[in-house]
Amino acid sequence: VFEKRITTGPMAIADVKKFYADVFFFSCSGISAESGITGIETRSCEVCAEMMHRATTKVLLCDSTKASKNYLWHLADFNQTDYVVMDSVPDDGELVRAIGKRLITDVKQL
Repeated sequence: VFEKRITTGPMAIADVKKFYADVFFFSCSGISAESGITGIETRSCEVCAEMMHRATTKVLLCDSTKASKNYLWHLADFNQTDYVVMDSVPDDGELVRAIGKRLITDVKQL
């Protein structure tokens, strides 16, 4: 049986502060024009936010089911990312405008 585990909290943040990355790929629980990039769990958001400070290029990987959804914890604004990679263009025009030129998706959809 495979168990899913995640390291969070002060020890994880202390460890992250030891690293720098050229590219940081991360995900989220939801994205919206009004709230930006959000998550469900505060401690994992804190670790992710710390790693964002330590990366040259930040790439949000987000499937379309997360579009136009807000969750409890604010992770980042779109201007803190370099790219937002999605499986399809969101139906929410306001969200598409908020993401702007950072959006990468199937070119046939644009």
